Amino acid sequence: MPNRSNAVSTRCPFCGRELERGLRSKHFCGNCGRTFYACSACGETFATPQALASHTRTHRRSRRGEPEELRTRLEALEKRVAELEGRLGALAALERRLEALEERVRALEGRAGGRQAGLEWLTNNPWLQLISTREAVAQGGGE
Repeated sequence: MPNRSNAVSTRCPFCGRELERGLRSKHFCGNCGRTFYACSACGETFATPQALASHTRTHRRSRRGEPEELRTRLEALEKRVAELEGRLGALAALERRLEALEERVRALEGRAGGRQAGLEWLTNNPWLQLISTREAVAQGGGE
């Protein structure tokens, strides 16, 4: 009849009395006078050393599976990292394309701004206004 206990104390499987847990697996209960065995890994208690030995094998089996489980998790994480790096590369390429397009827009705006400045010079030039009125007078006066 195994009992779970915490890391500081252990419970006698025969009488249930709580005892201070030592470093060894073999314990003696002063209350009932019996010897029992506690697992050093999890604290479960057993009446026989054979039961403890059988229980200890379960810890070994679980440890054998851990590296495989960790390898599987590692492979999944590496796959996810590769996927994220691919997305990051795609984002960097998009960012470069965006910067190139923004540069082209600035260049086109600069050209258009120059054209507008030229048009403003034509519309606000007093000499052109004077010439256009003289031409109109000359054409109207000659008829």
